[in-house]
Amino acid sequence: RAQVALGDYKEELALFAAADDRFGRDAALHHRYVRTGDRIRSAADTAFQQGVFSQAGGIYRILLQSGITGRRFQEPLSFDTVYLRGRIGSCSKALMELGLVKYRQDDLDGACSIWNKVLAFDPGNKAVTKALRTTGKQRQMLKSISAVVK
Repeated sequence: RAQVALGDYKEELALFAAADDRFGRDAALHHRYVRTGDRIRSAADTAFQQGVFSQAGGIYRILLQSGITGRRFQEPLSFDTVYLRGRIGSCSKALMELGLVKYRQDDLDGACSIWNKVLAFDPGNKAVTKALRTTGKQRQMLKSISAVVK
């Protein structure tokens, strides 16, 4: 369900961008475009406040990738690129910490599942990539030990 909403946000922003490219100086269009961006940001903020960091991070990434903050009506937006990148970083950090809790509980699969969610919206996250690589090696070692014991 969250992926459907993310897809809808992406499509909605793409439609506004195309319309803006075609009819650039339409004040009513700009107003609706800005309101849509602000509404989507508000949805991300709500998910963030509720602790649904993977969903929030995904929405912030969609906003960032849409290019809305680079449009000529940037001033009236309630957010900017710095805000979006900061929130993506906060979502990544929160999920990294949740993954570490699972890791410390010896739930390697649970940790990897959480960390993979980070890469969906923050694919360049080196700390998460390293954690996944390390945990993957540990899982392989445990599998080898388990095979020898049997």
